[in-house]
Order: sequence, then structure tokens, then C-alpha cells
Amino acid sequence: MEDELVIKRKLLFDGEGLGDERRLNLLQKMIAKWILCNEPEEDNLNVFNRICFQLSAVEHSRRKSELLKKTNRKDLDRYESYKNDLERNISDINKTIEASRSLLSEVKKFKQQKLNYDLIAREISSEPSRAETSKNLEDVRVNLLEMKNIETKVNAEWSVLRKHCSLIVTTANQLNSVIEDSKYE
Repeated sequence: MEDELVIKRKLLFDGEGLGDERRLNLLQKMIAKWILCNEPEEDNLNVFNRICFQLSAVEHSRRKSELLKKTNRKDLDRYESYKNDLERNISDINKTIEASRSLLSEVKKFKQQKLNYDLIAREISSEPSRAETSKNLEDVRVNLLEMKNIETKVNAEWSVLRKHCSLIVTTANQLNSVIEDSKYE
């Protein structure tokens, strides 16, 4: 238990680990030596000057330590502010990224719809228009009627020609028979 107290006391004296304990121990020894010493005035003055020097070194170390603490605190506050700014910026960037993803999704959807529309439009444009189709259909109907009329005329002429041909053949056969009969007579 005593060891813990000694260590705790040393840590209290040493503070930031800058050698304050050693300086304080040295200062304590010098003061004790100066008080208990019965040396001449000149040596006494030297010891007093060393004590003053050591005291100012301890005071300087304390001020330096306090200044470092203040500086570290300011730096820590500044870093905390930077951290908060960065977190805010990251949050804003994440929101922007999410909005961009949503927009990208909509753009992809729009692009797909545009491609589908273009394909359908191309198919529709490759087909003739309704007016053109109606005109072509009417032309085909007129041609069909003309062809039927021509077919009827051709069939009628064919029928007439067949009758004539049949008549000619019949007449030729009769003439042939008559010639044959007249040869034998």
C-alpha cells in the first residue's frame, strides 16, 4: 500500500512527466541545505542564487505546462469543430449521393422508356400511313374489279372462240367425210 502512495505522490509531483519531480526534489534539498548550512556569506549567496534559478525553472516549467494544456485544449476544441464540420459535410454528401442515386434511377428509367418509345416509333414509321393504306386498298379493289371484268370478257371470248373452233372442227370433219365420200363415188 505504501508503494502505491509513493507512486501516486511521485505522479502528482511529476505532473506531465517533464521532470518536475526531480526539480522539486532538488529545490527541496537546496532549500534544506541553505537553511541548515552555516557557510560563509558568499557560498550562501551562491546557494540562494541556485535556489532562485531552480525556482524560476520550476515556475517556467509550470507555465509551460499550463500553456501546453491551454494550447492542447484549443487544438482539441478546434479538432472537435473540424470533426463536427466533417461529419456534417459527410452527412450532406451522403444525402446528395442518395439524391443522385434516385435521380440516376429515374434517368435510367426515362432512358429505357425513351428507347422503347423510339423502337415503337420506328416500327410505326416503317408501316405506311392509314391514308396511304386506304388509297392502296382502294387501288387494289379497283384493279380486282377490272381484272374480274377482264376475266369475264376473256371467258366470254374464250367461250365464243371454243364454239367457233368446235364449229370449224365439226365442219372440217364433215368436209373430210364429204371428200372421202366423193372419192369413193
